[in-house]
This record gives sequence, structure tokens and C-alpha cells, in this order.
Amino acid sequence: VSVRELSVFCRQFESVLNAGVTVIEALNMLAEQTENKTFKAALEDIRDSVQKGDTLSAAMANCPKIFPSLMVQMVQAGEATGGIDKAFSRMGGQLEKEAHLKSLIIKSAIYPVILIIVIIVVVAIMMIKIVPTFTTQFDEVGGKLPGITVAVMAVSDFFVNSWYFMLAIIIGLIVFFKEFKKTENGALIMGRLALKFPMVGTLNIKTASASMTRTLATLMGSGIQLVDALG
Repeated sequence: VSVRELSVFCRQFESVLNAGVTVIEALNMLAEQTENKTFKAALEDIRDSVQKGDTLSAAMANCPKIFPSLMVQMVQAGEATGGIDKAFSRMGGQLEKEAHLKSLIIKSAIYPVILIIVIIVVVAIMMIKIVPTFTTQFDEVGGKLPGITVAVMAVSDFFVNSWYFMLAIIIGLIVFFKEFKKTENGALIMGRLALKFPMVGTLNIKTASASMTRTLATLMGSGIQLVDALG
């Protein structure tokens, strides 16, 4: 379930509640309207839990992969103060800003990503197609070649004859870093590297600061105490 879908859900839920519809009826209406099957099943499960006597926040907490803890805490605060509609309104605004920020980051990253891909493709073509042609000519002519030329030819031979080994290394590194990032120490190390990485480190710091302050404002605006919000 994307951030955009969650923001639309919050806005729709707020509108339906303000129209005088009960929570169970609102969940049933929104479950029928959504096209995302995963989201639809989650809303139906929440509706059934609320019908059995659970609070809305407790029912949402049973779907942690769909509803972030921030949303659950805000709904819980809204239930305590009698302002669930306001909680969903603030959460909708929070998610809309988050989705907008992500779209800006993606747009700004498109050009460098495409440039890197083009460079990789060009280098691969040179190593696989062009350099081997010169290698054959050098072998026919004979003589001693400069060290740089020998190194380029060796890299080309590796590309041609051991490409599967390189592919295995790349896949292994991707899997390793993804699993390493899931650990507590790995997340801490990768987070520090992301803040110190050239060019994008400053952007990561500003993005994290904006997200933190906006989330803190949203939580405190919903009636959550500062200590609990920071936790």
C-alpha cells in the first residue's frame, strides 16, 4: 500500500465521518471502493475487529505492514479526545507532504541514475565488443604493450569470460547489504553513511530533519505529549 493510497484513505475517512457515517460503515464503504486487494482485505479485517469490540487504533495496529505506527498513535489520541476525524485530517496532510517530498527526490534522482546506467552500458559494450577486437590485433602484431593497455585487456577478458562470476558478486553484495541493513548495527552504520555520503548527504540530513519536525508537529497537534511523541 503506497503512501499516496494511505493519504487518500485518510481524506476519504475524514469526509465520511464528518458526514455522520459510523466507523464500521465508513470502513465498509472504503473497502468496497478501493482497488488494491491487499488494502481491501486489511480494511475488511479492521471492520470485523471493530465489530467485535476492538478500538479502531487497536484494529489498525494488527496490520503494521500497512498502517504506520504514527497513524495508529494519532488515531489512538483521537479516540481519547473524541476527534478521530481531526486525527485523520492531520495524518492525511502528513502523508500528502511525505508523498510530495518523495516525488521530488525521485525526480531529482532520475537524471543521475540514467547517466550512471548509460555509463555502465557503454563501458560494458566497450569491454565486451570493442576491446577484444584490438586484443586480437595486438596479438597478431606482437611486441610489448603499455601497462595500462594490458590492464584494460585483462578487464575485458574478465568481462567476456567471467561475466557470470561478476553477476554473482553483484547479487551477493546486494543481498548482503539488504540483510545487513535490517540489523540494528547495520541500520546505524548505513544511516551514518547516508548522512556523510558526498553530494546526497546534505539532502538526506535536510529530508530527515523536515520529516522529523513535521511528524512531531502532527503528533503534538493531535494531543500527544512531547515525551510520548519523541518516543
